[in-house]
Amino acid sequence: MSKKLEAAEAKYKKEVHSRDELKKKVDELQERLQQADYKVALAHSELLMALQVESGLKDFEELKQVIMKARPYSQSDGGQDV
Repeated sequence: MSKKLEAAEAKYKKEVHSRDELKKKVDELQERLQQADYKVALAHSELLMALQVESGLKDFEELKQVIMKARPYSQSDGGQDV
């Protein structure tokens, strides 16, 4: 009977160790996933900022063109209506 008990105890310890190893791996993968999520969020934020800058530059160029077309005089004549 003690051999069966020892075998069962050894099997239990092996399963506990295996479970602990799996838990460590799951924890490690969760940490890596969290880091990847952070990197994705950071890249998304940087992309949005870049798009805002690009959009702002485009808007500025369009505004500049509208202003240039709306001027009744050119800058080369000293700002006087000719």
